[in-house]
Amino acid sequence: MSSFINSWNGDKCLLLFFAVETAEGQTEKHFLPQLFRTRLYMRHKVSFCGPGGVGKTSLARRLTDGGFSPSERITVGVGHFVKRLETDDGGLTLVIWDIGGEERFRFLAPLFLRGTRIIVYVFDVSRYETFVEIDGWRRVVEDTVGRVPGILVGNKIDLPRAVAREEAEAYALETGMLGYFETSVATGAGVEEVFLALVRAVKKSVDPQV
Repeated sequence: MSSFINSWNGDKCLLLFFAVETAEGQTEKHFLPQLFRTRLYMRHKVSFCGPGGVGKTSLARRLTDGGFSPSERITVGVGHFVKRLETDDGGLTLVIWDIGGEERFRFLAPLFLRGTRIIVYVFDVSRYETFVEIDGWRRVVEDTVGRVPGILVGNKIDLPRAVAREEAEAYALETGMLGYFETSVATGAGVEEVFLALVRAVKKSVDPQV
């Protein structure tokens, strides 16, 4: 009697082989000559945190589909964006949780943060108070999920600046974040750098040797 069997090996490949039962009652495995590779799109939760109106939703949209709307609505509760990527060592899926930043939604944040792998903190470089608020968001995150790797993003660099780049860089270094980046979702400036940093951070969280 023979049957086809599927088996996963450590390299995330799907191996097809057939098993044959011999006259002695033993089972012999015969692998098919063709190795069918299949991508395992590992899902990784990334949370965007920060005050309301700083451009978190617009940044998430830029990162996932390249779009931008100047009339983007404020997120009520949480929004979701998905980006599937092909990488040299397999596929991965970024699931971005865009957490509403307005004070009336703050109590919901702990519910949405659980299970996150990377935090992206976003503020508006043209409004200093939004930079100050990042510290409160960082405490909410640490109280909920502990010391999760974070990236700091200063958005709206197309507007007159109220936060010096040096101050934001110093804060990111002081708080142990993976880096500080500046963007303009309106023009697309700096978005690719954030995207690449995010992918590196996710891969490193899975394999520290990366």
